[in-house]
Amino acid sequence: SLNDDDDDAALVDHNPDDADLLREDASASFAAGFAHLSPRDRGAVAWGTALGLVHVFIDGTFAMFHVLVRGRRNGDDGRRNVPWWLAPWRFYGRIDARYRTADAFIVSQVACMALIAGPLCLLFALAVYERRPARHALGVVVTVLQLWTLALAFATEARAGFRDLAPVSSFGFFWIGFVGLTLLRAAHPLPVLLASLTGSAEDAALAARWRNVRVQIERVHFAGSSSSGDPRGSPRYSRVPQDAPPPPPPAGDD
Repeated sequence: SLNDDDDDAALVDHNPDDADLLREDASASFAAGFAHLSPRDRGAVAWGTALGLVHVFIDGTFAMFHVLVRGRRNGDDGRRNVPWWLAPWRFYGRIDARYRTADAFIVSQVACMALIAGPLCLLFALAVYERRPARHALGVVVTVLQLWTLALAFATEARAGFRDLAPVSSFGFFWIGFVGLTLLRAAHPLPVLLASLTGSAEDAALAARWRNVRVQIERVHFAGSSSSGDPRGSPRYSRVPQDAPPPPPPAGDD
């Protein structure tokens, strides 16, 4: 048919360089989007993107395959075989045995981080990149969620007497693995939380200033309308109804 011939002609006339131009335009627009961001916002975008991917993929892997972290015992040498993509969790299980034994609280916590915190971190990065008004609220939510889950994990282990942790004599597993990583996990959300709270305060102050300016403009407009000779004032700001009857004539005017 005629339409099929036109489609074939369009495919023949297609320039393969157009795809390269489109990719270059997309890269240029993406770079231009980062150009208008401040260094603080760029760091927030990088933080939210990296942390969101970690939660979705790494935490999600543990949440789905935590039963494989313990591994299957090999009949030859008695060692447990763990899939290579779960080896980091197996190694972290030497720091905190709850990850190796698939503790119910740890599995639930990691699953919540993968399903809730991960998408929220990515949404926060997108909101900061696009300068959306909800970026500060999302920043507070994701950072408080990070600190709250970390506090719960530490509190439950402290309640159990730290029986699942590596011995204190192990410098690498206890002091570097547990103490160092716990401090790092507690410290990295704090700059984002502080920036989000500061941004919320700045937005509130800006809204208050605009509200005061609006009130002053309304007062000036009302005063100008009253002094212009219109006894009813402005139709918008005067309290006199527009359809009110005229005032009666003064007494004695016959």
